[in-house]
Amino acid sequence: MSLTSCKQIIPLMLPILAKVVFGTSQRMTNRTNIGEWTDIRLPDALHPVHYIIKLQPFLDGRNDSFHGQLEVELEVAKPTSRIILNLADITIKNNTVKVSTLNKRRRLNPIRQQKYDPIREMFMVQLRRRLRQGKAYLLSMQFYGKLSDTSQGLYITSYKDYNGTERKVVATQFWPADARRAFPCFDEPSMKATFDIHLARERHMTAISNMPLITTTPVPGQQGWVWDHFATTVNMSTYLVAFVISEYKFRDQEGQGKGRLKVWTREDKLDQTELALEVGAFALSFYEDYFNIPYPLRKMDMVGLPETTFLAMENWGLVTYRESGLLSDTETSSASHRNLVSELVAHELAHQWFGNLVTFKWWNDLWLNEGFATYMATVAIDKKEPEWGILDKFVVSRLQSVMALDALKSSHPISGPLENPADIDEVFDEIPYSKGASVIRMMRHFLTEDTFKKGLSSYLSSM
Repeated sequence: MSLTSCKQIIPLMLPILAKVVFGTSQRMTNRTNIGEWTDIRLPDALHPVHYIIKLQPFLDGRNDSFHGQLEVELEVAKPTSRIILNLADITIKNNTVKVSTLNKRRRLNPIRQQKYDPIREMFMVQLRRRLRQGKAYLLSMQFYGKLSDTSQGLYITSYKDYNGTERKVVATQFWPADARRAFPCFDEPSMKATFDIHLARERHMTAISNMPLITTTPVPGQQGWVWDHFATTVNMSTYLVAFVISEYKFRDQEGQGKGRLKVWTREDKLDQTELALEVGAFALSFYEDYFNIPYPLRKMDMVGLPETTFLAMENWGLVTYRESGLLSDTETSSASHRNLVSELVAHELAHQWFGNLVTFKWWNDLWLNEGFATYMATVAIDKKEPEWGILDKFVVSRLQSVMALDALKSSHPISGPLENPADIDEVFDEIPYSKGASVIRMMRHFLTEDTFKKGLSSYLSSM
């Protein structure tokens, strides 16, 4: 096929390809049993539209607990008399659950019963009256829980400063299905919504979230505490919601705190953020040009944490890293470590488009999310540091190594059935990362780069 013909069909082909790789998940057919929901997935009768989340973590000896309030606006796609959402390791306060119409009258819908399924991590509110199709309702409740010490959900970690004093940090790790451990929610990637985040903190600490801070007000009756209210997020999946409460300081390239990119870390490590700032600024500009789509948010914070589950997490507007993956000493860091930091920063920022702007419907298509970020990070770093020969090394480091893995009987398809969130960790190996990246590399070569770029831009613009 001629190059001209390819250019004509690629904008049409990419959406079709994307549907295949992003949205081919199937729901289980075993739906109900004696009137109760038995599906691993959430029912599709309700869709979240907007969350208001208020959280107050306690770090002053109160058992490292947190208190929360939730309001979520619901849109009814099908008539239903029950609300089912995800919940894990959280206790709902008695008599605080309310369902009301979202209009001037705010009429309450009486609740028949509430039930929690710890196996499937679901919370059900059974109503006495059906929710009407096409109408909007408000679900509200209060809850509390314990800050995790396993870098999962809403968790607490610590470090010692240059004086040897222990400092605590509250952070989030919601990928893949742990937002439900911080607040009740519809914790599936396709159930996107907007979020208003309110965080309570002590005055000597700082809170950051996906969006810029807009107001800070005192917590009534609690001296020394304030509420930080952040701007409403873009429409996004629950696993991308993020916040960090700490005593960290930041650096930006402008040096005046007005740049869109900031790197946050403990104060005595700020001098090790230069490489991350340099690569981050380059990657954001490179992707904006390559995809022909501006970075969708007003700011980007990158935070180095003492402890994380993964080396990094691509939360929209607030990427979290393990310190070793973000910080680099210009005098002592090896070339391989500088390469690691550069690729990791470029990888997470590529996710701001592939994964955050465009998200798979279910976890069986994880490969496109991670494959794209892996390959595009290679392309970006090759553009920035051509003497590294990173695209040439890709053949050995990614393509050939994953072919050896894929030859094993224990290998698995690049996209296959995945019906239980608990099974997501099973596919976190080199198949979605390296094999996914290799497939995308192959596409770039047989389509030619110009056609590849135009197709990506056309698809992303249609989202």
